[in-house]
Amino acid sequence: MTTKRKTIEDAIKLFGSERDLAKATGYSQHAVWKARTGRLHNGISPKMALAIDKATKGRVKACELLPELF
Repeated sequence: MTTKRKTIEDAIKLFGSERDLAKATGYSQHAVWKARTGRLHNGISPKMALAIDKATKGRVKACELLPELF
């Protein structure tokens, strides 16, 4: 498992489900699933990374999700 996928898994665990993380970030459950499984065409967007960072109150950081940008 890649570091990014593990970090997304950590965020999902904090919320209890993909659906709850999706609700907290304003994304669909399907988008969270695609991020978790690595099926996003361009990877996680900076906007999604920041939304996860904000929703988790910094416990999963945007720089961990996109180290090449942050």
